[in-house]
Order: sequence, then structure tokens, then C-alpha cells
Amino acid sequence: SSGINADTGVHVEELKDLPVMCEDIIRKTLFGNALIPEFSRFTEDLLQIYDTVARSIHSGDIPDFLKRVDNTSTHWGVSICTVDGQMWSHGNSRIPITVQACSAALNYAIAISRLGSKHVHKFVGKEATEDGCVDTMNLDKNGVPHNAMIQSGALAVTSLLLQDKPRDLPGCFEDIVGEYSKLAGGVPLKINNTVYLADKSKSDRKFSIAYLLKEQAGFPPNLRLQHIIELYFQLNSVEVTCETGAIIAGTLANGGVCPTTDEEVLSQVAVRNTLSIMHLQGMYSYSGEWMFQTGLPTKSAKSGLMMIVVPGVMGMCLYSPPLDMWGNSARGVEFGKMISRRYALHYLDNHVSAPTAGNLMHRREGSESPEATIMKIMYAAAHGDMNLLNRYVEVGVSLNVANYDHRTALHLACCNDNIDMARYLIDHGVDVCALDRWNRSALDDAIKHGSDELVQLLKDHGANEGPGLIDVEYEL
Repeated sequence: SSGINADTGVHVEELKDLPVMCEDIIRKTLFGNALIPEFSRFTEDLLQIYDTVARSIHSGDIPDFLKRVDNTSTHWGVSICTVDGQMWSHGNSRIPITVQACSAALNYAIAISRLGSKHVHKFVGKEATEDGCVDTMNLDKNGVPHNAMIQSGALAVTSLLLQDKPRDLPGCFEDIVGEYSKLAGGVPLKINNTVYLADKSKSDRKFSIAYLLKEQAGFPPNLRLQHIIELYFQLNSVEVTCETGAIIAGTLANGGVCPTTDEEVLSQVAVRNTLSIMHLQGMYSYSGEWMFQTGLPTKSAKSGLMMIVVPGVMGMCLYSPPLDMWGNSARGVEFGKMISRRYALHYLDNHVSAPTAGNLMHRREGSESPEATIMKIMYAAAHGDMNLLNRYVEVGVSLNVANYDHRTALHLACCNDNIDMARYLIDHGVDVCALDRWNRSALDDAIKHGSDELVQLLKDHGANEGPGLIDVEYEL
């Protein structure tokens, strides 16, 4: 969208016409401050992995609804988008693909951002199913679907998106697809009507699950079952490409802020919860093995789509329709395993030695850049990793730092209602009055997302509410 060609580059006179985000990416790249400074070397590795997978993986079954499309067995596309907005694509990365079950993760994130985690989890749980089955009709001990990634949970979450417009199905669909578009950097998205009608024609089991939930008061009141089912199938039939899918995954990796537009689309709580449930059951019955081998939050779909998130680093979108026995893209699974091993992307690799794996955030000389250190401090604060923070403190690194949005580790701890982490950061000198780029303080985040106890802790240490958003036009 920026008009920059990878082969011909961009003339210096054209720089003034680039969007602000492109200018930021170019500046970071020129001065070596991009999150992945050796990006060309990194993409060479990606291409090598891509080719290896293409040569070695030829197994898998084509889904019935794709068998009428020519050459789907050979389709193989990969795109990545870093939290800085660096992008790379190869293969069939611009072929439209329906999101199918990947919509479950997006709908869940949107619902939590809009309605709050407490309300959403009145209707859907946070546990894996006992047998790993995604179309189970069993409910958890609280009488709700086990999680948002299975079909019953996805239906429950879909009903929550419809509750504010119970009689306006077209308006609700347009609204949610608009949110998908924001996640994808503002790229317009559309529905594949052929896939929608094909899915809708085989909806008996979905109706069975929906009636079970209705009997258990599993939907908000005054909703028509037909509308819930139709919205569910419509959202499943929205098309993305690998490139737009990678931006969506990159938005999740970036804490809900789109890397290509700098727009805050999702709350950080919504992102954290979504990545947690993707860990839990994002890869169908293969989720446990996938988590064990890669440690990467991932959602796959039976269209051959896979969205992989490396928190704080990048999002990846892979497309290859031949599916393995669990219903995941056979090539996508192998690519994910190989890149996780190559770059030590498993979230526990920070805690164990991985001498043969190159680290994406390390420069060639082996030292860690200040930007990478800040990113890790932020990630640790958001995920309650005091062990990692202790290692930085032991070598004299200050935790009183901020990311490019001027958000401190304390902001992130308060967004996640982690009072122990907040107390730890305050004890280690993090400024309780620091304001982010939206003029919000950690106390503002605690009031919105945290407990009364957390709010009181901050006030006891002198924290104040921020002035809020500045009217830029007025200031100018």
C-alpha cells in the first residue's frame, strides 16, 4: 500500500509522500533500530524454510469446499508482519482465503475489548475440552462451553457480538467486518458468498449445539437463533490473504495496536486472553503437542489458513490447503516448527539454554539492542515474568523504561490487573506518574482493568489520573 517496490526501492523525493508509519519503519531501518535489525538475513532464512517445506511436505487432504478450486493442493503462501511494520511475503500470499475457524479468535478478542472479560466469561469458559474435540456438545462444570475456540464457544461469543443489534444482522456483520479490517491495517474485506452458502447448507450440527446452549441460557436474551447461526457462518466466510492475515496476527503480537496504522484496535487484556486461549485449543486436537513443540499462540482453520503470533515480535500467516489428520495445514505446521526451532521462539526458550538457535532480536555482534531489552521488559511485565525482570535488575538494567507508545511496564501490569507485578515495579523505581502517548497513566489503566486494591496501591504511592487524550487540532 505504500508503493515501495522491493526491487527498485524508493526515490528520496518520494519519501515525503509516504504515510507516517512508513516513515517510521524507514527511520528505524536506516538507523538499525528495527526490532529485527538483520531483516534481510532473516527473510533469507524464511525463504530457505519455505523451500524446504515445499519440497518435503506433500501429504494432506483437501477440504471438500476447496476441491472445486483448481490447484489448491499446490497453493503455499507465507507472510510475516513485525510489530515495527516490517513485512515479507512469498508464494501464494495474495490468494483470498476464508478465515473459517480463525474468526473464533478474532470474535473473542473483539467481544472482550467491547464487553469486558468478566461479562464474556459468563457465557464461555477458559478450559480445554476433555477429549480435545472442537464440535463437542459437552459443557464445562459451570454449564458453559469450555472455551471460545470450539464450535459451541464460538457460537456463544458470536451471540455476544449480536446483542447490541439483535434485529440488525446486516449492520452487525458490517460492524464486525469493519473491526477485522482495522486489525488488518484498514484493508477492505469481503465475504465469499459461495463458501457461506455451502457452509449454511450443512448447518444441522451447529443448530443442535445452538439449541443446547439456548436450553442452558447460554445466549443473551431476545436473540433469534437463526441470526446467531447466520452471523457465525458469515464471519467464517470473510476472506483474507496471507498478507492481511499477517497484519492481523501482527496486531495481536503488538498488544492490539496495528503495526501498519498505529491504531489501537484491541485492548491489551483482550489480546492476552485471546493468546492464552489460542495456546489452549487453537490447533484443534493437536494443540497440546503444538504448544509443547513451538510455544506459539496459533489459530488454524480448515481452509488451510494458520495465524501464528510471536508476542512482542511478529505475526505470521501461512496458507496451504492440504490438511493433516488433525485438520491443520500440513505445510503450515512444519513451517511453524522449523522457525520456532531456528529462532528459539518458544516462550520458555528465555528460561533455558538454546545455544544453536539464533535470536531474532540479537544483533550480529551478539549484544542485545536497547529496543530489544525494552520489549522484553514490557513482555515480562505483561506476563508476570519476575524471573526475567530479576535477571535485568541483577545486571543493573533499569526497569523505568517505556516503549514507543511511552507505556511503561507499570502500565502493562495494571492492564493485566497484576498487583504483585505492580508492587514489584514500584519497588524497583518505575515512575507511577508516567503518561503514555494517549496521556494515560498507570492509574487510568488500573481503574479501567484492575481491582480496587490495585488502584489503592497506586494512589498510596502518589499516582494520579492522566489528563486523557489531547485534541491535536486544538493544540496546533
